[in-house]
Amino acid sequence: MHGCAAVVATFGQRYEAEMAHGYLRDAGIPAAVAIDDAGGAYAGLTFSPNPARVMVRPEDLRRARRVLVEVGLAEPRGDEPDGGS
Repeated sequence: MHGCAAVVATFGQRYEAEMAHGYLRDAGIPAAVAIDDAGGAYAGLTFSPNPARVMVRPEDLRRARRVLVEVGLAEPRGDEPDGGS
């Protein structure tokens, strides 16, 4: 993914971030997953010290949040102009 990235969501588990990445990809939104789980050493821990981050281009941030809210992987936020929907 080229350009600066904006974090659209963070997850405690790798599989959640991978699932979010798949939904974004299916919606045509370029995304990347950044996970520092010590090479998998923290992969199974409930409270990983480093959350998995899903990143998108800044111009795709609102649309990406909307997709994740629609599929139930993110909660609507009141600070978004459209209420997160």
